[in-house]
Amino acid sequence: MADQPQLPVAFYDTGEDLLGVYGSGLNADMIKLAGGQNVFGEQPEVYLQVSKEAFAVTTPEIFAIIDYEGNPAVPEEAARAEYLFTTFPNLPASQNRLYVAVPGSAFAAGVRIPLAIETMARAFHPAAFATA
Repeated sequence: MADQPQLPVAFYDTGEDLLGVYGSGLNADMIKLAGGQNVFGEQPEVYLQVSKEAFAVTTPEIFAIIDYEGNPAVPEEAARAEYLFTTFPNLPASQNRLYVAVPGSAFAAGVRIPLAIETMARAFHPAAFATA
């Protein structure tokens, strides 16, 4: 993805009053390898909670959302995406209704990391994967 422009990405976990997002560290590195730029990647924390106001001033073109893979305690990623779309209607990702679900299991150090990077890269830059 080195030849692709970096797409602004907000990596959202859960939360409505305070939003859980991913900042620096492994997740930001994976987003970068996938051709994205984490809008919270400059934060020193790997995981942080931000206010709605802090989230609203970012400009993600796509939301990356952790897929908890059937955990009944966490709303499905489509429901969490819908929350973002309706709560932040002026953000480019909301206006275009763009999000990618990324398996949470891929963020434990191991063999699934490349799969998560590819999943995000395909969502961030679909034209780069189009066949001739």
